[in-house]
Amino acid sequence: MTKESVVKYDFRLSARKPFDCMPTGSQIFSAVPSPLDIHQAIHLGFVKNGKMRSLTRGRIYPMTQGDCYLIAPWEPHGILERDHALILLFSISQEELLRSLLDAGANIKKLLQLAPDERMQLLNTPALRPLQQNLRTAADQLLAAPDEWTQVRLWHLLCGFFIDLDSRLDLPAGSTPDRRLDQALELIHQSNGQPVSLEDAAAACSLGASHFRHLFKNHFGISFGSYELQYRLNGAAESLLHLNRTIKETAERWGFHDAAHFSRYFKKHYGLPPGDYQKNEISKKSQ
Repeated sequence: MTKESVVKYDFRLSARKPFDCMPTGSQIFSAVPSPLDIHQAIHLGFVKNGKMRSLTRGRIYPMTQGDCYLIAPWEPHGILERDHALILLFSISQEELLRSLLDAGANIKKLLQLAPDERMQLLNTPALRPLQQNLRTAADQLLAAPDEWTQVRLWHLLCGFFIDLDSRLDLPAGSTPDRRLDQALELIHQSNGQPVSLEDAAAACSLGASHFRHLFKNHFGISFGSYELQYRLNGAAESLLHLNRTIKETAERWGFHDAAHFSRYFKKHYGLPPGDYQKNEISKKSQ
């Protein structure tokens, strides 16, 4: 997993846009060579048809029609394979969701903090299938005939789903997720694009470097060095596309020594030099 490139998607969620909804997938079989994904949004996905294999924190999860999955903020994840899989995917602001629950939702918070194995098992119990089906059906009906109120109605559906989910969750007794790594993530995300050393990240968590290195790799399935570097490369890619920065400006903004150094790393992770990547992606959007 450390050799995979990671894409940090920015869904630009806010109080005015607390979620994004996108039906996705394909009616054919495909091995998906897409890079892994890291983002601050929660992902709530429903496999409507077919089956697929996904990757979360370095673990592979086979999913089939009717399955539901929930990706916590900043978890490296991706899809390895789709077999006629159609997915209804919601990207949700955790901050806005919890605010809409009036700071309740204690079980939702715990669910997001659990390991993916436990989360998948809890979400896909027979008792929760009707709750998932009701959301999928209602969302499909709204998306089939959208109007100016569709986004508002979808948001209320999502909030209602999480309220009902919180009240029905049967969480394992004594579940105490390890939150010691949170400070390292905050340090990366607040570094304004400048490099963060493993030693500084470990110190932010009040851990020794060796212990921190082991905990991070065990938790995320990716080394801290790869996570931190790929975070900056993802930010650089967004700058090239959305801010129309030069390669030199982008390299400086995201903490690389010079344009040549930046270009080498960028090509290794994205398969293209930054200039070609910028031209290709802008060309796709204009088509």
